[in-house]
Amino acid sequence: MIHISGIQDAKAFEENLAEKHNIQIGKGLWARYLRGDVVPHGALSGSKTSLPHRLEAIYPGTAKNFYDVMWTLLDWTSDIDLDTLRATYISLGDEVAVHFVSKVPVGRERVYPMGASFWHMNKTVDERKRLLRSFNPRIRLLVGLLEARMAFAAQRPEPFVHILLEACTACGEMHKSQVAAGNPVARLMLMMEGLCLDALLIHVIDQITDNPKIIELQGKSIEKTGLWVWKCADYLKSLPKKSKLDLIDSLKSEIASCAEVDFERIIDSTKYQK
Repeated sequence: MIHISGIQDAKAFEENLAEKHNIQIGKGLWARYLRGDVVPHGALSGSKTSLPHRLEAIYPGTAKNFYDVMWTLLDWTSDIDLDTLRATYISLGDEVAVHFVSKVPVGRERVYPMGASFWHMNKTVDERKRLLRSFNPRIRLLVGLLEARMAFAAQRPEPFVHILLEACTACGEMHKSQVAAGNPVARLMLMMEGLCLDALLIHVIDQITDNPKIIELQGKSIEKTGLWVWKCADYLKSLPKKSKLDLIDSLKSEIASCAEVDFERIIDSTKYQK
């Protein structure tokens, strides 16, 4: 919304809401919303008087983005039941869902089952990766998160890791395009990739194992995390000091994969590199 408004500063955006739209929010709250420290009052309950709904009239799509299932899928501390996952696949339309949800015959038609116990279509890891790469980056991320949830539920570590790595790549592509467009939402893409990597940290990297296959998957996950850290450092170098420090604080406090990373040291070591 800040980018669309043309206002780059959170404080100025708050003032603009008050002066032009008569929407009063507490001083400094918008910056806290951006960092994810707090959410607007009543937003989680879906109240029509909450800030996301009030901003919808000014910036269409605000409420839809705020309540997007993507945020729940990125939160690996939350449990999502299979019915919700199936419904999310189906909500993406036939061009996506038909590859993952089996249809059943009803009369002369084939429809998606609403009460079936076994509906997820079997595919190899390579088949899933090829399918994901046929989608645009946002759909690839969303479907990747769905597929990772299904793999986790089925206790299949290989597709879990490979599909999450594809989701990370989708985030990276979106980050790159937003940087090229000069859009500050590029930082959000870094955070989203970090959350995908945190799932790998929790469920793969931090696991004690002597299984050679798991050890190989750990190596792939660690390598991807390292590349992401350098990507973050490269982006941080381009930011004004205050924005850089704010993003470092958000990364270290919200993304477990970089909690111990010294971004300032990395930036200093690369600032003379072209």
